[in-house]
Amino acid sequence: MMKYYLLSFFLLNIITSNGQNVSKSIGFGNLTKEYALGCIEVDGDLLISAIVRCKLDEDVPSEFCNCMLRIRPNGEVVWKKLMEFSTDYHSQLTGHVNMHRSGDSIIVSGMSRMGEKSYTRINICHINGYLIDQIDLETENFSWHQGMLFKNNTYILLNKIENISDPSLNFQILRLNSEFRKIDSVTIKSKYITNGGNILIDSNNNYIIGAWGGNLIYLTKLNNELQLDWLKIVRTVKSLVFGLTYVSNGPNGNFYCCSPIENEFKQGVNAIEGIGVFLISADGEVKWKLEYNGWYDIECYGIKTLENDDLLVFGTVNTYDIKNISPAWVARISKDGKIIWNKIIIDSRFKHINHIITNVAIDKINSNFLFTGVITDTFPDHYPTEKNPNVWFLTLDKNGCYNGNCADTIIIEDKIVNSIDNSNFLSDDVVEFYPNPIQDHLNVKFKSREKRVLQICDNFGKVVYNIEIREDHINLNLNFLNSGVYNFYFIDAKGEKSERFNVLKK
Repeated sequence: MMKYYLLSFFLLNIITSNGQNVSKSIGFGNLTKEYALGCIEVDGDLLISAIVRCKLDEDVPSEFCNCMLRIRPNGEVVWKKLMEFSTDYHSQLTGHVNMHRSGDSIIVSGMSRMGEKSYTRINICHINGYLIDQIDLETENFSWHQGMLFKNNTYILLNKIENISDPSLNFQILRLNSEFRKIDSVTIKSKYITNGGNILIDSNNNYIIGAWGGNLIYLTKLNNELQLDWLKIVRTVKSLVFGLTYVSNGPNGNFYCCSPIENEFKQGVNAIEGIGVFLISADGEVKWKLEYNGWYDIECYGIKTLENDDLLVFGTVNTYDIKNISPAWVARISKDGKIIWNKIIIDSRFKHINHIITNVAIDKINSNFLFTGVITDTFPDHYPTEKNPNVWFLTLDKNGCYNGNCADTIIIEDKIVNSIDNSNFLSDDVVEFYPNPIQDHLNVKFKSREKRVLQICDNFGKVVYNIEIREDHINLNLNFLNSGVYNFYFIDAKGEKSERFNVLKK
């Protein structure tokens, strides 16, 4: 009988919609790719597909294997299973781990590699937790699995193709019948492609692909015969930043496009990565756009269109100055391009660097959003050079709340105050402000009575408060501010702005 040695564990953190927090340690291996997380709702439960590291024997090098969990909304683990017939392949279901339900089966697509050969891997799993079949489709110069769709009894898979002799990236669309036999395929070649995206099928059975190209965000449309209809540039950016371009169906035959953007706010400040959300018509024209980043870097890891055509955008933000913690991030955007709510989420009980939401499913019974993702940190006890992501499971209601109080615009646990200093000083020691976090009142002390301006910005960079200060001490009542993290700046008489400070309003 084959014996597995599982090298670590991942942590399942459940925050239910009524505010109950449940944490569970699940012995199932060390996740190594933050993209390698898929989820799907099954009869009110959540199925999560992820990658674990395991060993056949203590003397054998470890392998990457696919595992799946089925969990109840209250955090109860129904089952957890390794979904591999063999470990001959390095079975990294990298890129987007895509999942589709067909009867009592769950179809999971990803990629695997053996030596220099790459494969599109398809695991066919039963909803009760056992592997039915495993299919590997060899793909030349395959580099990354991007997406899987199912429509009209056809599976449509999107892969990124790398050519060593050509620095550009190409896309391959592979169509399989319901028995996973190849129908046809097409490779889209472009010298401009530098980073990938995902694929959708519109109401007329056309295929839309979103991608990066050099300094461009662009879209490609193919008809049902896999013939090129158009290629459109959505936006030109100053320089390429890391990230994927996502597309999702929108209202009235239009579709959404979401991609990283990069802007500079002032001379001498590094470019800030933000998110651009666009509504695109069927002929590739931009109907509206929403671009935002505030003073944080925002990385998007996915989008999902809701039944009323609102859009969920999710990922992580890099705040840098909150003790190097990057919170998870979720925004709900209306079909006319307005932000309905925007949430920054930190679980401060775990001293991890990144909190990343990678996927979402809809709880059809309770209409809640079921997010899964990873929280990462170094793991020196086992692998000093590797990350130790832990699975993160989060439930939000339609208003973006995980408790009964929906007044807050940003979700942050009270314990996050332990990660922020109680007071802040400018580098030249001319000003002190406290406490941090604040309830309602903020004290500001200066060493001189020179004219200064205190400027407070929200996490989008919008100025929400400005006050000129001529005294050496002032007590400000900021009870009009919603709970959340704000950026504080002090501007002297010459108009020079201080470094940025994060202050938490409880």
